[in-house]
Amino acid sequence: RAEFDASPGGEFAIVERREDEDIVHAGEFEEIEAPHRLVFVFSLDQFRTANRVTVEIEPAPEGSRLKLTHELDSQWAAFADRTREGWALMLDGLEKALA
Repeated sequence: RAEFDASPGGEFAIVERREDEDIVHAGEFEEIEAPHRLVFVFSLDQFRTANRVTVEIEPAPEGSRLKLTHELDSQWAAFADRTREGWALMLDGLEKALA
């Protein structure tokens, strides 16, 4: 399930089913400068620690280049590699969908 108010200050919620548990990713859009920049904060409902994500898209000779920056709270440093892998999987899926 996903719910979005895609406007600056708008909130969103994405419910991810993991085994027998629902994990809610909830947050707020801070900046939306379509089609070049998106900044949002989010947290997992059971942890309540907000993370900031910035997505920047710029023209490139081959089409577009996307830069994603995830400001991970220091208490989650042990999960940095898993977080990087998760974003890589999502961005690979996006690339395939757009191909």
